[in-house]
Parts: sequence; structure tokens; C-alpha cells
Amino acid sequence: MKLYSQSEIGARIKFICKAGAKFDNELHTILCSILTHTAEHGDPRNFVPLADGLPDGVRKQGIVTWINHFSGGQVKLAKSTKTKTWGVKIEGIDGAKWSQDLFDLDGAYGVKFGDFSPEPVANQFGYKQMLKMLKAKATNMEVNADGTYKVSMGVRNLASTLIEFIRENGLDAAAIIAADEAKSAAAPVVPVVPHVNAFDALKAKKELIAAEEAKRDAVVADSPQDSGTVDELRELMGLGEAA
Repeated sequence: MKLYSQSEIGARIKFICKAGAKFDNELHTILCSILTHTAEHGDPRNFVPLADGLPDGVRKQGIVTWINHFSGGQVKLAKSTKTKTWGVKIEGIDGAKWSQDLFDLDGAYGVKFGDFSPEPVANQFGYKQMLKMLKAKATNMEVNADGTYKVSMGVRNLASTLIEFIRENGLDAAAIIAADEAKSAAAPVVPVVPHVNAFDALKAKKELIAAEEAKRDAVVADSPQDSGTVDELRELMGLGEAA
């Protein structure tokens, strides 16, 4: 790879932006053409070589969402987790035959996939969000149409137990939440590593403290009492002997 010099970078930026805009328009025209052909003939096969051939830098899930929406939910483009290749099918809604009437071609022509589904913003599920979720589940008494609870009693009890555990151990302090958010905001992107279970860590800490206290008590119990030292201490403190 030959890198550009400082004097060349500006010109190359202009070139790639112009080429990118042209690519974006051409891709939109191709997608609209395939969607129109699919609506007229029920044949979505051209979406497959397009999805297979596009570079990974293109947001293909955005294309999937665009196709599904403007086909009225009838065209499903997906990547196989086994073969790592793309496949597509067309089927009607609720078992019915697919219908051209459900396609929204005018809507598709008017919006590019990148504008239809903007790139999602990174969002981390942090300590604050966890507490909010637990509290919501612990108090959710909503009922389904069949009379069953939307959140089972077992889940509500578990959520309540976790909340109580967190409170008893001082884990819901505002300072901890603030620290968690600060670390999340400043943390660089790193590979995923195994997560230490907070409950196991707390249990191990308590066991270590208990072991240290037991060791200390054993040392005190085994130490001989020096009565002379005690008497000297009483004399220094002006206590003397009890009358």
C-alpha cells in the first residue's frame, strides 16, 4: 500500500467523496431496479449476488431493512450463519401468496437505504440501565389478554432479590454509577475478555475477611497473658488496685 503525502491527501479526499456519492447513487438505482423486477415477477434473486459482492464497509443490514420495508415485509434477504453466504426468498404475509400491491415502489425510489435506516449509535448497557431494568421488572404487574402476568412471579421475586442484594452491599451508590459511566465513556475499544462475576467476587472478599479475622482471634487466644504488663499499665494510667 502506497500512502499519500500531505500534499496529495486533500485531492484524494475530494476524489473519494465524489466517487462515493456516485457509488451511492448507482447502488440506489440498482436496488430500486431489482425491487421493481421483484414486484413485477416475484423474482428477488438478483439481491443475492449484490449482497455477496458488496464490500463489508457497506451497511448490508441497512439494505436488508430497506428491502423488507418497501416490499411490504414480503422479501427476506439474510446471511446464512453456516455457509456465510446470502440467500433471499419472497413470501406473502400470514401464509398468503405474495402480492405486488404490498410493494411501495414510489417510497423506495424516494429514499436511499442509508437515509432510511441511519447508522446506529453505539449504546452500552451499564450499571444505571441494569438497576432501572431490575426495578421495572420487580414492580411490573401488567397482565396479558389471557390473564397471565407479563412478568412472571419468579422473575419479579428474582429481580427484587437482586435489588436487595445490591442495596445491602452498597452497590447502588451514585458514586459507583457515576464511576461506571465515566469508565464507559473513556474506555478504549478492546477485545472482549471473560467477565468476573460480581457476586463471586464479593463472596470471595467476605471469605477472605472472615479468614483474616479468624486468624487474628487465634493469635490472641494463644498469646500468654503478661499480668506484669497489665499492672504496669494500670499504674501508669493512675488506676491502681481496686479498693
